Amino acid sequence: MKPTIALIGPGRLGQAITTSLCQQGYPIVAVVGRDLERTRKAARFIGAEGVASTEFLSCSSADIILITTADDQLAATAKQIGDQIKLRQDVTMIHCSGLHTASILLQSDDRQSSPQSLSMHPLQTFASPELGLANLPGSYFSLEGDTKAIIIGQQLVTALGGNYFTIQAHNKALYHAAACMASNFITTVLDSAGQLLSSCSPDKEIPLKVLAPLVRAAIDNCLTMGGEAALTGPIVRADTGTIIKHMEQLRQHHPELLNLYSSLGLYTTKLAQRSQRLSDADAEQIKEVLTEGVTIEQT
Repeated sequence: MKPTIALIGPGRLGQAITTSLCQQGYPIVAVVGRDLERTRKAARFIGAEGVASTEFLSCSSADIILITTADDQLAATAKQIGDQIKLRQDVTMIHCSGLHTASILLQSDDRQSSPQSLSMHPLQTFASPELGLANLPGSYFSLEGDTKAIIIGQQLVTALGGNYFTIQAHNKALYHAAACMASNFITTVLDSAGQLLSSCSPDKEIPLKVLAPLVRAAIDNCLTMGGEAALTGPIVRADTGTIIKHMEQLRQHHPELLNLYSSLGLYTTKLAQRSQRLSDADAEQIKEVLTEGVTIEQT
């Protein structure tokens, strides 16, 4: 018999994960949210319509309590659960925050008398429950927490069709920064590229999707070859004239994106030097071009 699961905070991520686990035979004994109608809707999506509730007490029989509230609500939610339910020591409390460690779920420094705690963070985006569910297979999860809880996390991730790796608690914020750079910042860069692209058409109707083959190839190359080998473009070629023209056009048409281009260009210059395909002399010349008239700190 697989362990029973209670979900608290049935947002997009929580619905996707719990639905997948339900499909894999994990009994869902409670789905708890603030708004009963929304919680019932989430429970229907999960396949556990009859267990929707707004009360933490409905989680008392669960072997695993999965908390997928907002990050700043985790500690308060864990405290409310501890105040209302006498948790068994064999219960595993899990959150999916990329930032917080598993210990945020503990209400006591005495780990011997506390439930097991685990951080199980998916390196995946959840634009909707449906898309999140579809994207889970093959995704990577970071695991951090108690030894026994990590074993349970490994079992859950395997059931989700994912892969896992463990990290240390003191590196959690650094790990989360990496995830944000790889996801949120790519979105920002693509949106900025889309703004420039729109300016190239009289009707401003060039869709962002025209960049898709280029973007996918660049990402695939980087993941396969590593950044140093995959890097292409005017910086690694020491094509200073092209960079000058880029900067001129940005100043004229999109000055709000000048600092972004300069910052990314400076780091790309370092990457090109690391690849040993850009000489120090060419790198210095490119840095001068990228920082001319731009207020930005170099590190």
